[in-house]
Amino acid sequence: MPLNEQERHVLFELERNLRTEDPRLAHVLANVSRTEHTTSVWLTLMILAAVGAGLALLVFGWVLPGLLVIGAGTAGPVLWASRRYYHPDCHHVVSSAQDHCPRCTPSPA
Repeated sequence: MPLNEQERHVLFELERNLRTEDPRLAHVLANVSRTEHTTSVWLTLMILAAVGAGLALLVFGWVLPGLLVIGAGTAGPVLWASRRYYHPDCHHVVSSAQDHCPRCTPSPA
Protein backbone atom coordinates (compact mmCIF):
# COMPACT_ATOMS: atom_id res chain seq x y z
CA MET A 1 0.00 0.00 0.00
CA PRO A 2 1.65 3.27 -1.06
CA LEU A 3 1.97 6.14 1.36
CA ASN A 4 0.12 9.36 0.77
CA GLU A 5 1.88 12.72 0.76
CA GLN A 6 1.19 13.49 4.42
CA GLU A 7 2.52 10.12 5.61
CA ARG A 8 5.65 10.53 3.50
CA HIS A 9 6.20 13.99 4.93
CA VAL A 10 5.81 12.69 8.51
CA LEU A 11 8.30 9.87 7.84
CA PHE A 12 10.76 12.31 6.25
CA GLU A 13 10.53 14.64 9.27
CA LEU A 14 10.98 11.73 11.68
CA GLU A 15 14.06 10.49 9.82
CA ARG A 16 15.53 13.99 9.65
CA ASN A 17 15.01 14.51 13.39
CA LEU A 18 16.60 11.15 14.19
CA ARG A 19 19.59 11.97 12.00
CA THR A 20 20.13 15.34 13.69
CA GLU A 21 19.83 13.86 17.19
CA ASP A 22 22.34 11.06 16.61
CA PRO A 23 25.19 11.67 14.14
CA ARG A 24 26.28 8.02 14.38
CA LEU A 25 22.84 6.91 13.21
CA ALA A 26 23.04 9.40 10.34
CA HIS A 27 26.39 7.92 9.30
CA VAL A 28 25.09 4.34 9.45
CA LEU A 29 21.92 5.20 7.53
CA ALA A 30 23.93 7.01 4.87
CA ASN A 31 26.18 3.99 4.39
CA VAL A 32 23.42 1.39 4.51
CA SER A 33 21.29 3.10 1.90
CA ARG A 34 24.06 3.25 -0.70
CA THR A 35 23.69 0.92 -3.65
CA GLU A 36 27.44 0.34 -3.80
CA HIS A 37 27.48 -1.23 -0.36
CA THR A 38 24.47 -3.48 -0.82
CA THR A 39 25.72 -4.68 -4.20
CA SER A 40 29.18 -5.45 -2.86
CA VAL A 41 27.67 -7.28 0.10
CA TRP A 42 25.54 -9.47 -2.20
CA LEU A 43 28.50 -10.17 -4.48
CA THR A 44 30.62 -11.17 -1.49
CA LEU A 45 27.87 -13.41 -0.13
CA MET A 46 27.41 -15.08 -3.52
CA ILE A 47 31.14 -15.82 -3.77
CA LEU A 48 31.29 -17.13 -0.19
CA ALA A 49 28.25 -19.35 -0.80
CA ALA A 50 29.83 -20.79 -3.93
CA VAL A 51 33.10 -21.47 -2.14
CA GLY A 52 31.24 -23.06 0.78
CA ALA A 53 29.17 -25.28 -1.49
CA GLY A 54 32.24 -26.22 -3.50
CA LEU A 55 34.20 -27.09 -0.37
CA ALA A 56 31.30 -29.21 0.86
CA LEU A 57 31.33 -31.12 -2.41
CA LEU A 58 35.10 -31.56 -2.14
CA VAL A 59 34.78 -32.91 1.40
CA PHE A 60 32.22 -35.48 0.26
CA GLY A 61 34.55 -36.65 -2.49
CA TRP A 62 32.97 -34.95 -5.48
CA VAL A 63 36.16 -33.30 -6.68
CA LEU A 64 35.25 -32.21 -10.20
CA PRO A 65 31.78 -30.82 -9.33
CA GLY A 66 33.28 -29.12 -6.26
CA LEU A 67 35.98 -27.40 -8.29
CA LEU A 68 33.43 -26.47 -10.94
CA VAL A 69 31.10 -24.90 -8.36
CA ILE A 70 33.98 -22.95 -6.80
CA GLY A 71 35.21 -21.73 -10.20
CA ALA A 72 31.83 -20.82 -11.65
CA GLY A 73 30.55 -19.38 -8.38
CA THR A 74 33.56 -17.11 -8.12
CA ALA A 75 33.88 -16.16 -11.79
CA GLY A 76 30.15 -15.51 -12.31
CA PRO A 77 29.73 -12.63 -9.85
CA VAL A 78 33.13 -11.16 -10.77
CA LEU A 79 32.24 -11.15 -14.48
CA TRP A 80 28.81 -9.70 -13.71
CA ALA A 81 30.37 -6.87 -11.70
CA SER A 82 33.06 -6.19 -14.30
CA ARG A 83 30.40 -5.47 -16.95
CA ARG A 84 28.66 -2.85 -14.81
CA TYR A 85 29.46 0.44 -13.11
CA TYR A 86 27.86 2.80 -10.62
CA HIS A 87 26.19 5.76 -12.27
CA PRO A 88 27.80 8.87 -10.73
CA ASP A 89 24.57 10.84 -10.34
CA CYS A 90 22.17 8.29 -8.88
CA HIS A 91 24.56 5.50 -7.76
CA HIS A 92 22.56 2.74 -9.44
CA VAL A 93 24.26 -0.24 -11.00
CA VAL A 94 24.20 0.36 -14.75
CA SER A 95 25.37 -1.89 -17.57
CA SER A 96 28.58 -0.64 -19.15
CA ALA A 97 26.85 -0.63 -22.55
CA GLN A 98 24.49 2.15 -21.40
CA ASP A 99 25.53 5.77 -20.95
CA HIS A 100 22.54 6.70 -18.77
CA CYS A 101 20.71 5.12 -15.86
CA PRO A 102 17.50 3.48 -17.13
CA ARG A 103 15.96 3.66 -13.67
CA CYS A 104 16.32 7.43 -13.28
CA THR A 105 16.42 8.95 -16.73
CA PRO A 106 14.17 8.26 -19.69
CA SER A 107 15.93 6.77 -22.66
CA PRO A 108 16.95 9.36 -25.26
CA ALA A 109 14.50 9.47 -28.12
